[in-house]
Amino acid sequence: MTGMRLPPRTSLGLALPVIAVLAVGCGPSDARVAANVTSELKADPITASSPINVTVSKGVTHLSGHADTNKARERAADLAESVRGVTSVVNDIRISDATLEMQVRQALAADAVVGKIPIQVQSTNGAVSLVSDKTNQDERTRIVQIARAVPGVVSVEDNMK
Repeated sequence: MTGMRLPPRTSLGLALPVIAVLAVGCGPSDARVAANVTSELKADPITASSPINVTVSKGVTHLSGHADTNKARERAADLAESVRGVTSVVNDIRISDATLEMQVRQALAADAVVGKIPIQVQSTNGAVSLVSDKTNQDERTRIVQIARAVPGVVSVEDNMK
């Protein structure tokens, strides 16, 4: 390659790749992101009373714990997504068992076909158990479908007869 001259390297030419590498690593740390998300959750009137745990790994923010309402659960995810440094949110917040039981009872009571049937509803970590000795097969199928459709229900155990 005789006769071909390369341009001299300037200090700016060397600095640009270094600046680019530093800029990528200069975002907030996972600990800082977690602290910022927690601050947002505590400051918001909809989520402040909910015991929500926040962990962050490489910007992926994991929310767990309990919320009193679906609105609080969804609001927590929205708040987390708005924090600088959050790349995605995994929302494993569960609705409190008492709230979930009430919501399932309300959904069942609102149904014209099964609303008058006495049904015991219990929830443990989102797993709903239904107990009644006053149902037929068609009613049981409908009751289970209604319960499964309630946001926050993880599973339904049919203990009806």
